[in-house]
Amino acid sequence: PRVASTRAMSSLPHRVAHGGDAVGGFEECSACGTASPCTDQGICVDPTALRLRSGASSQGQGQGGGVREAFLIEGQLVVRAPDGGWQTAVVPVDTSRPVRERGVALSDAQVTALGLPTEADEARIFFLRNQVDAVRHGDHFDFIVNGRLIHVVDDAVADCGGDCGGAPGHNRGASLVDHGGLDLIRQRVGTGPQTASTSGQKTEFGGGRYMPLARNTPDKSTHSEGQLDHKRALADAVLLEHAGGAEPSTHTRLKVNGICCPSEVPLIHSILDKKPGIRSVKVIVPTKTVLVEHASNTISASQIVDALNAARLHASLARQKFAPTAHTAVDIGEDGVPTSVAPYEKKSAWSRVVTATKNTFPPGSLPPLTTQIACVCLAISLLSALHKSLRDTKYVAIVGIIVGLPSIAAKAFGSLRNYVVDINTLMTLSVLGACGLGYYGEGAAVVALFGVSEWLEERAMGEASVAMGAVLALRPQSARRLSSPETEVPVEDITVGETVLVRPGDQIPVDGVVTVGTSAVNEAALTGESVPVSKTPGALVFGGTTNQAGALEIRVTAISNDSAVSRLVRLVEEAQAARSNSERAVETFAKHYTPVVVLVAFLIATTPYIFANAEGPRYVYLACVLLVVACPCALVLSTPVVSVCGLTKAARRGMLIKGSAHIENLGKCAVVCVDKTGTLTEGRFALTEVLLASPVFIEGGVPRPALSAGALLRWACALETRASHPVAQAVLAGSGAAVRVAAKQCAVSDFSILPGEGAVATVDGRQIEVGGPALAKRRGWRAGDKALAKAVDSWEKGGATAVWVGVDGAVAGALRCEDSLRLTSPAATARLRGMGVEVVMLTGDNEGSALRVAALCGIAQRDTHYGMTPEQKMRFVASEVESLDKAWRADTSRFGKLRRRFVPRRALAMVGDGINNA
Repeated sequence: PRVASTRAMSSLPHRVAHGGDAVGGFEECSACGTASPCTDQGICVDPTALRLRSGASSQGQGQGGGVREAFLIEGQLVVRAPDGGWQTAVVPVDTSRPVRERGVALSDAQVTALGLPTEADEARIFFLRNQVDAVRHGDHFDFIVNGRLIHVVDDAVADCGGDCGGAPGHNRGASLVDHGGLDLIRQRVGTGPQTASTSGQKTEFGGGRYMPLARNTPDKSTHSEGQLDHKRALADAVLLEHAGGAEPSTHTRLKVNGICCPSEVPLIHSILDKKPGIRSVKVIVPTKTVLVEHASNTISASQIVDALNAARLHASLARQKFAPTAHTAVDIGEDGVPTSVAPYEKKSAWSRVVTATKNTFPPGSLPPLTTQIACVCLAISLLSALHKSLRDTKYVAIVGIIVGLPSIAAKAFGSLRNYVVDINTLMTLSVLGACGLGYYGEGAAVVALFGVSEWLEERAMGEASVAMGAVLALRPQSARRLSSPETEVPVEDITVGETVLVRPGDQIPVDGVVTVGTSAVNEAALTGESVPVSKTPGALVFGGTTNQAGALEIRVTAISNDSAVSRLVRLVEEAQAARSNSERAVETFAKHYTPVVVLVAFLIATTPYIFANAEGPRYVYLACVLLVVACPCALVLSTPVVSVCGLTKAARRGMLIKGSAHIENLGKCAVVCVDKTGTLTEGRFALTEVLLASPVFIEGGVPRPALSAGALLRWACALETRASHPVAQAVLAGSGAAVRVAAKQCAVSDFSILPGEGAVATVDGRQIEVGGPALAKRRGWRAGDKALAKAVDSWEKGGATAVWVGVDGAVAGALRCEDSLRLTSPAATARLRGMGVEVVMLTGDNEGSALRVAALCGIAQRDTHYGMTPEQKMRFVASEVESLDKAWRADTSRFGKLRRRFVPRRALAMVGDGINNA
């Protein structure tokens, strides 16, 4: 439906404005080659150009003896006005012909030959989805398909207008009617698959292939001569901007388990190469590894993972650990010769081996040396089972026992001194019993496996320490008193009633009330709220949150130990200290079982000799057998190993599980509570929709200020480059590379902040205003464009943030910014429901945003809870667990009691990405 025309450009005379930077002249666009409004809009708006011949119903005579050159730009048709500006137009109807001769009904075969659906409603949806040009033809609208005016006849349009109301097919006998051809000069290129990656523009934002103009730019740093003077330079600039511009590169290593052969390599490149911010992609098939160089502010590592997982490639972040690099300081003498370099010393073979081992295996990557020796001795002793000549190798296991047992025995002795019989006592007795029976290999196996399991547990505890460090990092360390703002003092020295100064970008040190200043504060770490919260005098602020805009003076209401972030740290510590019923049951069992086993073994080894006058080592032998058999070594050794393996595998996939007990509980999970921000969503703002002001269809009227989404975004970006609000960053990131390059060409002056409303500046001689609802209300934009206001209301009800854009006092359009949904979230929640698990959303975000995400993920409204603090989330989880427990104990019959002995109650899981969810 969208075919680019290769016909010659218009031969109508053009008046070229003097001075290459003139705006609103008749000069040709450097990108599309037409004398269109591109130069007036400041960017190539990718217009469809056509010649109009004035019909009997048209108003006035156009240029060139009844011929006018018109430009269709995203639903708005404009022509050159007599004063040199632009005015609206419609495609005229030849009223000299009878009404019934103004159209030809297309048969189903003709419609199919055009590659279109035969049903009217399906055809209309097809045109809208593919952003086919639509133009006003007389008093109705037609779509432009291959240079023809195609009218869709369906129940969606009850009145087609008098200009075509009696034409064939309008009695509902046909689906599509051909109203004739157009004299096309140029048809819009659009952003199809071939052009989207080079233009950097998303198809949903107007669908035009926007390109910056080759004109002088005030930003001299973008070109050595201060201008982008040819198309090649423009294309290079757009490609550079599409790859992230001057942002430093980030190198991410991904583990992609979906790679089974080289055939997945083209698929991975097709997915990633077209993404904004991707600079290079390398696929290593044998190790199932993908190395990506990217601009992290443009596309994050999690977005790359989600893009690959949307194609079912099972991607995850690969874990990397790097040993610190040693540097040697060298002193240079006055003569330029190094004075502190030691003479070359030849290294021995052993020192080289030690150095190579340290470089290959960093500290902590291998078990302790005693455990390694025990494992080697165990492996050698197993050779005795291969051949009779190797039978004596079983005695090598004794070396492993001698090396590995002392550390275990020392811990057992320490426990016994405190009247506790623990796992170390069990292991010591098991090994001694195995040695007493002559089973040295079994004794060495217990020592080796127990040492390995303890080493794995230590590594798992290290992961937990890293997670806890992230929690502690939230706690501010210093503050600035208003009386001495240049001096930082420990936050513990700040007392209630003092006033502190918080600069833009700093953490708020303690809880308090704003006394002076206006700003936006990011409270996501505490509440999960994705939208920064506006703070004005009198508003409450919390320690550990981040001030993102203006400076704030805050009166302290709580000391650091009583702040919200300190309470959050205590909540995490309490949650980590809590133990499950299974853990308590195992501890109780071990507490009584181990002493009983030892006592029984002691009685077997002694009572026959005391009361039965037994002789020989038979009963001592039986006692040792009992110790070995009764000791739950398999359970004790296997459980930590399996749990740690599960924890490690989960961590490699980006999941932090707070203990092995929770892995066990997953098997009986009935309810999953899911956070929204950063879990179901990306966790950061994204520009998701651009809506222009309502087009004007009155012949000769004044068109809307921004004829295309590209022009609107260009003006908005020109202002947002000077702002630091997260919404500004979302607008810049989502506008596309071509728009950002065009915005850098803008001459911006008189920039100022409108407190509580937005910002205003003069851009290329026009007054551009960008702001929120307060600005729109003061300017009367909502009343001036009710259709746009209605759309914005629906955005805000859905939890999105609307940004209004005005040009010279008139509303030009609105931008929708919101926390975008993760690609994999709907499939993940659907899979959980398919497993019989109830999915509940717990979020600190607002109602509209929560309900929107819940609807996209298929979560019922009754299971969606919003506006919750961490304490409220914790109380909700506790109440749900109590409800599950009551349901489990509801059956008081004998069968119910028996069932509870063997069937544990159903469990609840909490899934979240942020520290506030921990």
